[in-house]
Amino acid sequence: MEARLEIAGLDEAIKQIAIKAVRDAIKEVIEPVLKEFKAEMVATSKDELMKKPVWTKKEIMAYTSKKSSWVNQLSKKYPDFPKKLNPDDKNTAIWDRDELLKFFARHPEIPTIEGRKNAK
Repeated sequence: MEARLEIAGLDEAIKQIAIKAVRDAIKEVIEPVLKEFKAEMVATSKDELMKKPVWTKKEIMAYTSKKSSWVNQLSKKYPDFPKKLNPDDKNTAIWDRDELLKFFARHPEIPTIEGRKNAK
């Protein structure tokens, strides 16, 4: 009987050590990766988009439900398309959200999540 109690106690101790090891691993490895991933996530819902003061091409794509090549054509097709805030940066172009929203309001022919919501 004593041996069983010792084994049960040992099992509980091993279980607690394993739980602590998993929690530590989550804090050290998984949480930082998740935080980094969240920081890089692109806003896709209207609420998320409206919280961001600047939009990348991916946010414009989410707002219009269009592909990257179509977004590239906006500045060529529409002379009043807002200018990039960082024209020298070739990797991550950003635009002022408010300027983009004004642009889309001037051009109702461009489909947006706003227009789709109002059409329903």
